[in-house]
Amino acid sequence: MEIIEEPPVNSVLGVGSVYGGYKVTDVLASGPQTLYNISNKVYEVTGGTGEIKVQGNSNIVLILNGTTRASGSSQLIVEQKAKVTLYLVGGTTNTFTSTWTGAISSTTLYAGIYVGADATLTIEGPGTLTATGGSGGAGIGGSYLANTAPGAQYRCGTIIINSGTVNATGGYGSAGIGGAINGSVNSIQINGGTVVAKSGAAGGSGTGGAASAAAAPLSPQNTTNWVQAARLS
Repeated sequence: MEIIEEPPVNSVLGVGSVYGGYKVTDVLASGPQTLYNISNKVYEVTGGTGEIKVQGNSNIVLILNGTTRASGSSQLIVEQKAKVTLYLVGGTTNTFTSTWTGAISSTTLYAGIYVGADATLTIEGPGTLTATGGSGGAGIGGSYLANTAPGAQYRCGTIIINSGTVNATGGYGSAGIGGAINGSVNSIQINGGTVVAKSGAAGGSGTGGAASAAAAPLSPQNTTNWVQAARLS
């Protein structure tokens, strides 16, 4: 029997290395990256700067091996009908932060990790993920756009958490995991792991709909480490 062990923390072994059963096919370069209609690819992500945007009918795995990305806008965008699995390497902390605190734009996404209305994000692995939204953006989920009619951008798609430690904090009016201002959620499934979700000031619940929005269907919530925190003061 072949025994596959996870590489040491922050050991960037590149193409061919294996993490949790996923074999790396590519190493994501630093700088803004757009992945459109990409399938059956496993990207290792370490360090680097710039937003990662996954679009179309993409279906990929991102191996997060100690990356920290922060900017005024969303640093990981999963939109249209894309499906992304985040594998958190053991012993690493991976951070996606929108630092924006000013007026909300009509064109910029402010969620820490944006998950569009028809997109699916799955989180697993033994490491840690921390996501923080800017003004009008969820920690993980939707993002409010100013001066636009409520639409798909406000609504969060499907989020599945199977394992790992996930800390998510929403920006103003937004859920830690779920919708932005006036935004609802397709589905949030927490199957395991340690999850702490906090809404931003004037926000709704830690998970689910944000201010003035319906709560998400949340299931099965069968982990003893689940925490839904109150909104921030």
